[in-house]
Parts: sequence; C-alpha cells; structure tokens
Amino acid sequence: MGTTKVAAVILNTEGDLIVLESQVHGADISTAPGFSEQNISVLVGTVRKILRKFPEELKSKIQTIGLTGQMHGVILLNKDNEPLTPLISWQDNRCSDEFLRELNRRTGHVLKRGYGCSILAWFIYHKLLSREVKSACTVQDYMVSILCGNRRPVTDATNAASWGLFDLNTMNWDFQAIKLADIPKWLFPKVFPYGAKAGNLCVDMAEELGIPYEIPVSVAIGDNQASLLATLKDPTKEIALTLGTGAQLSVVVDNHQISTLPKGHAQFEYRPYPEGKSLAVAASLNGGSAWAWLADQVEKWLIELGLPRVSKDYLYKRLNELGLQCINNDTTLEIKPIFYGERFDSSLRSIIAGIGLNNFDLGNIACAMARGIIENLRSMLPNDLLNHRERIVGSGNALRRTPLLQAIATEIFNVPIEINDKAEESACGAAINAMDLCHTNDTVPPATPYHIAKTANRSQVKKK
Repeated sequence: MGTTKVAAVILNTEGDLIVLESQVHGADISTAPGFSEQNISVLVGTVRKILRKFPEELKSKIQTIGLTGQMHGVILLNKDNEPLTPLISWQDNRCSDEFLRELNRRTGHVLKRGYGCSILAWFIYHKLLSREVKSACTVQDYMVSILCGNRRPVTDATNAASWGLFDLNTMNWDFQAIKLADIPKWLFPKVFPYGAKAGNLCVDMAEELGIPYEIPVSVAIGDNQASLLATLKDPTKEIALTLGTGAQLSVVVDNHQISTLPKGHAQFEYRPYPEGKSLAVAASLNGGSAWAWLADQVEKWLIELGLPRVSKDYLYKRLNELGLQCINNDTTLEIKPIFYGERFDSSLRSIIAGIGLNNFDLGNIACAMARGIIENLRSMLPNDLLNHRERIVGSGNALRRTPLLQAIATEIFNVPIEINDKAEESACGAAINAMDLCHTNDTVPPATPYHIAKTANRSQVKKK
C-alpha cells in the first residue's frame, strides 16, 4: 500500500512472480496547509479492487497473505478498530522544528516529521486526542486487521521502529521514552516477530475476494525492508538504492557491528531487518518526485509558450536521452534538488549554481538534476558504512525507467549497478516474508508478541 499506488502479486513457493496487479489509488486529500493525509476508504477500496482482478484459478490456490506499505504514517482508531482520522502519511509536515527539537530532547530519540510518534505527540500537545481514540497503527497493519475480521492491529519491528520510539536492543517499544513524550502506551500495537501469523483470513473477506477462508495472514512488514528481501542476494556486500516517490539508500549490517559503526543521527538511522541484522538507511523526500518535477516544469513551459503539448512519457524519455549525452561534460552546473526539505531539516531548499553561458540547456540540466538526486542520498551515509561494497542493487520505478539515474549512481558509488528484475519489489518482499506460513492451516490464536517470544522457552510460549 504505497504513497501513490497499491500493488498486489502472487508468487509461487519458489519465489517466482506469477501475476501482478497495480493501480494508482488517488487517496490524497487536502485538509490544512502542511498536512499530508490520505483517505483510508480509498486505500482499502483499491486493495479490494485489485485483489478481485486476480484469476480465479490462481486465487483458489493462495496459501498465505503478506502485506507491506508506506512506513512512518499513522491512523487513530476507536474501540471497534474503525478509523477516526485519515492516514497521516510520512510526508506530513505539521510538526515544527521547534516542536521536534523539544520532543527529541525529552525522549533522547531522533524523531522526524511524518513519524508515528511525532504525530501522536502533536495530537497530545494540541489536546486533539479524543476519548474515542483507543489505538493507533500504520496503514498496512490496519489492512491486516480488516483481512483478519477487524481484529485489533498488531505490528512487527520493521513497522514499529518507523514510529520513532523503539528500542533496537529489546526489539520492543521504548515505553520510558513514550512516557516522556506524554503518549499513552495503550495506543501502541503489540510487536510480533517477522513473518508471524497475525490471524486468519475472515469469512467475509474470503468470500468477497474469492480467496480460501482461514488461510494465515502475516503481520505486515515495512516497505523498505520488504523491497530488500526481494532484491538483495548478498546483503553484506551490496548497496540498496531505491527511487520511488522518495528515495532510500540502505546497507545491511550485523547487529553486533552497530556498536563499532557510526551512530545514527539526523541524516540516517538504523532500522530492524530480518535474519538478526539491521539496516543503516538514509531516506530522502526528494527522489523520483524531484525527477518528476523536472518533467512537470518542462511541460509547464511548453504550455506557457503556447507550444504543442507532448505526453509525459515522451518528456521523460527525451530528458533521459539528453542527460545521457551530457554525462561526460566538464560543467560547473550543479543542482541540489531538495524541493520538499528533508525530515531532519524542513527549511532546506533546492539550489542551482554554476550557471554558465553554455551549460543551461535541457541536457545539462537533466544530468545535473540526476546527479543531485543521487549525491544528496550519498552524502547522508558515512563512508564507513559504504566501504567494501561490491555492487548497487537498484529498485523503484523512477530508477528502473531512467538509465541516466542508473549511470550517475554507478559513477558516484564507483561500483556496478544491477537493476532488480522483480517488478513491485515491496509487494514481492511481503509475500516472501509470509512464505513460512504457507503450510500453517490451523486456526489457533496469532503468534506470541516478540518481547515474550524472545525471552521464553518453547514450552512457555506454547503455554501462553
């Protein structure tokens, strides 16, 4: 359940992609300046619509369901697990720099705009948390709840960590920091292990979608981690570069290495990752959206000049071609495409510098824009985390469709790039994350929460 579209895939048990459906959801709503919200009914309706498109003969063979979606955002629910707010997305800017500085001082964490705990703290500060609110969750955790018969949402560490007040050592909420932020701890969903069963597909959803009743539904996984599960072959030797609406630069590290590596700070952070590892992640608000801005601007100029309009696909294609022709130019033109600010500093804005008499044509502009997008990400991760990596694994439609961005990435990181051939990587990763449940056809309650399962022996877990 992404920022701009919903995608669904069916994989076989070997992990091969069998069928794919996707659709732009158009769920964005405008409520107030600086707010970024999406209509939950539209998001859920789009999921239902594309799942119904799957061939009946394939749907009848589905053994398990996994979900992923946009991280950081949050929904507030009532006692019946019904939304009281829209999805407040990761692009939300309601929290001021001053508010976040004070929140970070109190909690000892680095919270940013669009993080679940930042938004909850904002609601508390402005006395907007009504008595009806009984829980909170991400949009993908909410969808899991619907599939399982509207049960109270649960989460996993990848999603929980995206809220901002999470303890990587205990793999559970940092309830002391949550208390210091004045957020009620009962708002938070229980944290389950990666790929654990959240519940079984309820009869109403099974009948509506044409999918077998009571197959297991996995706890959702964050979209960053899901895309890497589907793309990385040798995680400790690869750099993961994802360009979608935003952009992410990620490297997998062993948990025991974190104490010897650079500490996370405003420009990057450590996130949980399956198989006992962690991710160092630099996430920018200015990825594919910055590349799209350039095409939008050229289109606007054509309209203003009264010239014939061309398709957006043609504009992207031509900008890519012109940029590739200029990639080896010795030019002073520099573009820092930070149109939306960054989570760590919303005041940052784009800069165009080094304009000469002969370097401000579309080819040089496209090339400088692509270089600026990649360099902005590269500057966020310390060299120690990128050393000894042997290749880039690229994903995301903006990167997949733009050879210019691929060429620039190879130049900046000085290693070859391999574009993942799996379409809709995050959806594929969600299926892979759920695959261990394929032969789980029981109807017992969902798995034990992570903080209990981690400390109890098997008999204790079974007893609980």
